[in-house]
Amino acid sequence: MKRVIASAGVFAVGMAGVRGANVTGLTAQELQSKWWVVSGSLRGFYDDNSLNAPDAQAEPSAGFEIHPRVSVNFPMDRTLFSASYDLTLNYYADRPSSKLDQSHVFDARLNHRFTERYDVNVENSFVYSDEPAVLAPVGGAVDTVVRRGDSSGLHNNALIDFNGKTTPIIGTAAGYKNNLRNYNQTGTGSYSALFDSVENLFHFDVQWLQSETTIYFTGYQYGFINYTSSDAIGVGFDPGLPNGHPGATPELIYPDSKNNHSLF
Repeated sequence: MKRVIASAGVFAVGMAGVRGANVTGLTAQELQSKWWVVSGSLRGFYDDNSLNAPDAQAEPSAGFEIHPRVSVNFPMDRTLFSASYDLTLNYYADRPSSKLDQSHVFDARLNHRFTERYDVNVENSFVYSDEPAVLAPVGGAVDTVVRRGDSSGLHNNALIDFNGKTTPIIGTAAGYKNNLRNYNQTGTGSYSALFDSVENLFHFDVQWLQSETTIYFTGYQYGFINYTSSDAIGVGFDPGLPNGHPGATPELIYPDSKNNHSLF
């Protein structure tokens, strides 16, 4: 499968509000930014395989992309709240159907410092998209799919981390992460059957703060993944059984057979 995409930006606009106060937890970029920012861009493109299909079914198309974004930062004495919303719309003029691709990304973060030694950080990222690359598992490879299969769905990634220093050189960290995936396509062998899941991960670390730039730590993590769809993944049988054995009869395989726990 080959794919060539050419694009050119047409214009970009932006607006900024009043500068906010400083607070621990802001990045260098956030320190220099205003408390709210609105921006947008428009670009044209040409895609010689707009369906992301095998070469024999390739459908070239010209199109354009609209990408508005709004973000806010509210820094206070001990607390930072930031949030952003990104919308991406891609219109394919020559595609025979499903001409519009879209993705919505909402990110939020809350950081609060109780004292000089203790703070908590809460983050949430919500994505709704029909772009498979956006919804792919975090840190995992992106599977090649027939583009116009119904790959739309949502992904929510949330975490909470508590950090503390019991002494100037000894610290602890504890937290929880949650990943939820839910695809719209249902039925046997569908995206929902293959990927719908809830992932939970708990961790606890003990840290030795040797210097400002070097930290040694040891810890424990426990995670479990539950696949949530009621649709079957496909049909299978036990290959170790002889023909005619009742267990050798093909039967439906369900997603909960992939549920797993991990300790590390």
